[in-house]
Amino acid sequence: MICIGVFMLLVSLYGALPRSTMKIDTYILLNCLLGMLVNATQTIPYFGTTTSISVMLNYSYSMTQGSNFGLKCMKYMLLVSNLMFMVIGILMIYMGDMVVSIYDDFKIFIKPQYFSPAFFMVCIGAFVLLVSLYGCIGAILHSTMMINTYIFLMCVLVILEIATAVTAFTKRYDIDTFINNSMYRSMNFYKTDAQFTNSWNFIQNKFLCCGVHDINDWSMYNITETTIVFGTNAFGIPKSCCAVPDCTAIVITGCRNYISSVISESGFVLEFFAVCVAITQFLGIGFGHILAKTIKQAESKNKIIRQQITYDKLILYK
Repeated sequence: MICIGVFMLLVSLYGALPRSTMKIDTYILLNCLLGMLVNATQTIPYFGTTTSISVMLNYSYSMTQGSNFGLKCMKYMLLVSNLMFMVIGILMIYMGDMVVSIYDDFKIFIKPQYFSPAFFMVCIGAFVLLVSLYGCIGAILHSTMMINTYIFLMCVLVILEIATAVTAFTKRYDIDTFINNSMYRSMNFYKTDAQFTNSWNFIQNKFLCCGVHDINDWSMYNITETTIVFGTNAFGIPKSCCAVPDCTAIVITGCRNYISSVISESGFVLEFFAVCVAITQFLGIGFGHILAKTIKQAESKNKIIRQQITYDKLILYK
């Protein structure tokens, strides 16, 4: 009886140490051995029953530790990926707003629908931010319903991003022809509309260019700001075509190529970024799916273990 008491004390002290799966398994084995000794000697009444319950409780802890590790791993991976998506959402808002501001400089040359991919990018960026936050909350709460909703919303985002990329591509496809015709039309309003006057002067000063293809484009519009002789022709040009204040040097290169290049490159950036974000979001969809599946498995295991412990307690106390 003294030996069993000493063994019981040592086992209890071992069980009080910080828990790990290996220590719990060893503790279970020692408790089983102790229970067998007690039941064999019948030296301590009811202790065999108490030891058996201790074994079951620690066995349940050991069983859930393995599933909990996988659950925590997937939860943190989903949290990290969603934090990354939040940063991406902010970048999408910034990039969309930047492209809108670039297009705004050329708004007299392009139709309003050319702004739509950039506006889509801003809206999708805000949506990504909200969905990522929702996914983080679902992962922290271990809510299967929230995570499944998060997966659905991420799929919707992927579709929207692909639609944005396709829209940007189609708008970029015929930009050269459209810009060429639009610029020639706008030159008719240079003298009569302040908006067109300011826009043309801004563009010609910014890009150091003049006219659509070259400086000769202004020869048919009777501009009176300053007169030059170019080749055998003398005609008026806007002062923004002058390379120096006294207009002793002029810029002869046209503006169309610069404008087409800026708009086309901005559209390409939107396409590329939207496709890259859509691809990375498959990572979040995958993590969400695995986490939802892991939560269901862990809940099923815990339910089975609780039922088994309740059943075994009833058997032991009979």
